[in-house]
Amino acid sequence: AAGGRMTETGLSLGTPHYMSPEQATADKQITARSDVYSLAGVLYEMLTGNPPHVGSSAQQIIMKIITEVAAPVTALRKSVPANVAAALSRALEKLPADRFASAKQFADALVDPAFTVGEGQGNRTGSTAASRSPVRRRMWLIEIAGALGIAFGVWMALGGNRRASGPDVSTYLDLALPDSAPLATGVSNLLGNTNRTLTLSSDGRFLVYLAVERGTTRLHLRRLDSFTSAPIEGTEGAYGPFLSPDDQWVAFFVGSELRKVRVAGGAVVVLSAVPENAGAAWSRDGRILVSAREGDELGWVPETGGPIRPIPNPEGAFLGQPFLLEDGRHALATAWGRGNYGRVAVVDLETGAVTLLESDGSVAMDSTDAGRTISGSSPLLLRSGHLVYATPTGLMAVEFDARTQRVRGRPVEVQGGVATGGDGTQYAVSDNGLLVFAPGGDWDRGEFAWVTPGGATERLGFPSQRYGTFSVAPDGQRVAALVESSSGQLEIRVYDLERRSEDKVRTRGFPRSPRWWPDGKRLVFTETSRDAAQSTVSVRQLAESAGERDTLATDFFIDAFSPDTSYAVGTRGFGSGAWMLPVGSGKDAALIDSFPTAWGPMVSPDGRWIAYTSNEAGEYAVYVIEAGRPGARQKVSLGLAEEPLWAPRGDRLIYRSGSDWFAVSVPAAGSTQFGRPQLLFSGPYINVAGRSHDISPDGRRHLVVLGEALAPSTRLRVITNWPATLRERIAGQAARP
Repeated sequence: AAGGRMTETGLSLGTPHYMSPEQATADKQITARSDVYSLAGVLYEMLTGNPPHVGSSAQQIIMKIITEVAAPVTALRKSVPANVAAALSRALEKLPADRFASAKQFADALVDPAFTVGEGQGNRTGSTAASRSPVRRRMWLIEIAGALGIAFGVWMALGGNRRASGPDVSTYLDLALPDSAPLATGVSNLLGNTNRTLTLSSDGRFLVYLAVERGTTRLHLRRLDSFTSAPIEGTEGAYGPFLSPDDQWVAFFVGSELRKVRVAGGAVVVLSAVPENAGAAWSRDGRILVSAREGDELGWVPETGGPIRPIPNPEGAFLGQPFLLEDGRHALATAWGRGNYGRVAVVDLETGAVTLLESDGSVAMDSTDAGRTISGSSPLLLRSGHLVYATPTGLMAVEFDARTQRVRGRPVEVQGGVATGGDGTQYAVSDNGLLVFAPGGDWDRGEFAWVTPGGATERLGFPSQRYGTFSVAPDGQRVAALVESSSGQLEIRVYDLERRSEDKVRTRGFPRSPRWWPDGKRLVFTETSRDAAQSTVSVRQLAESAGERDTLATDFFIDAFSPDTSYAVGTRGFGSGAWMLPVGSGKDAALIDSFPTAWGPMVSPDGRWIAYTSNEAGEYAVYVIEAGRPGARQKVSLGLAEEPLWAPRGDRLIYRSGSDWFAVSVPAAGSTQFGRPQLLFSGPYINVAGRSHDISPDGRRHLVVLGEALAPSTRLRVITNWPATLRERIAGQAARP
């Protein structure tokens, strides 16, 4: 309200405790020496708990600032080094001419053990610097750096002043992101695989993160030696960023395309098609290691572009989130396929052999004794020799010998509160030990909820946990779902919505893809044998009664049945296309040859149409085809889309596009023209692997998994010299009986 008069000459404005004498008396000549006094007041309070002068009123405080000398800092805290006490004394002098001329002079005095003051310029009481150990002196310098400000601390962490950090000290900092470009959370590719949202340069001087802007995602460059964030043009719709070894390029995915662009900006280069990607890593020899088809295929892509050159996969392992080791021949990876969300493995990139890591050793991928294997995701190896990986509760670390590829000791939790997803824990570590992570919870954790077309939600009251694909029973009162147990194993459970109860379904192997038989009395699911030799489609009565039909087929994943149950549709593995399986006739499954790259086929209630997802045109889209008329297909979605599902009455086809659901009107008899997609509802609903939504029998509600921690974040956390923390915590664990 006072306008320009608030800062005019002769007006004193500020917090009394930190005012210099000349500011408190409204002196017309205010110089940088006044700021030195205020900064010293802050440091004084950081060390003692109180400002240099305290009082019951602003007037009393100002009078003390003008007339009284502050008590020596060593009178309140004897352990303050002599040079620090001397520097504070000089910075708090009443006359500006007796203080340091600049903040740089003040900072130099604080880190100079030999600094002292002359007679009349302050007292010299306190411990001598020479009596202090180098480690203790370094710890004091860290405290001083913290008092001088977070920006100064980050600058030191990035190499501005290595003396202050020391070899055995970590610094904990917060890093702000702009409100207009917060970190995207829970971003997944369209198959439900959560990808990394940030990547850190090898020297720790900058990071590239995935921001939410104007309803889409875009990469942003955030330098740690400034307060600004800048978008990288041409990266709209990006996810899964990772940097080149020289930090000059950032690679990322858009749909199924792998692309790259210079960090400094420039033209975007399309490198390759990587369908259903599950992570990538850039090698120093000019190649990019990619995980395609949800981890079913590891391969190399030239950094200049070209098709994937597959790596052998003799064991049929699913491998994602690769991290290249120094020898260039091996990589750490997350291995799936044995009934849980992932275990840490080493992959031979020439032979394809996979070794699972376990506490105090390793075990072959095909071993049946996997009780001690390390369960986790997003593994990486620090230069300090620490293997780090993620679990739903936080980051774990253990010593790892890259030469023998064996773990030494037991893993120890070293950092909690890290945002995590099944396939993309949000953290990165630079070569010089700087850790940056997104704080938060488990993005894959959620609870069942009904959603109406208007967007209203109704929670069902079942536990919040990691759910997989799920299916609503024909009676609308039960839900069959894949669930991750507390031990990390996958189970099928049936939830009774009326009784609010749940039952575990008996399985003989590792289960996948639960679906209801059309009569609602039996479940159909795929279970993989423990040796991963084959997958069988099993049909189980919900009650263990006579007449149970057990094995329906082998090497098949069922998505839906025809209305008369004469055939089922599904896939025979990732990227193998959509198939039709005759039921009860003894005939083999047949490929529906009009869409060989399709998955998730669904048959319309009248049996006329089959809808499916495909990326054969270079982007994920929903197509429909008239059953029995190969080739007569049409695209019905706009933009990226997946998971088509027919409304029970057959009048609409509903599909998912990220966090949006669309409905398409179905043509009447005699017509083949589908309507234009209309937005049905939107929300922070988890895109679980497989089918992530279903419809009630009356068509009025949609079942989804409501996420707990999917709000965009405007801050990151930083720990400098993180290996020092790892050594301390691992040593502490080893010392326990």
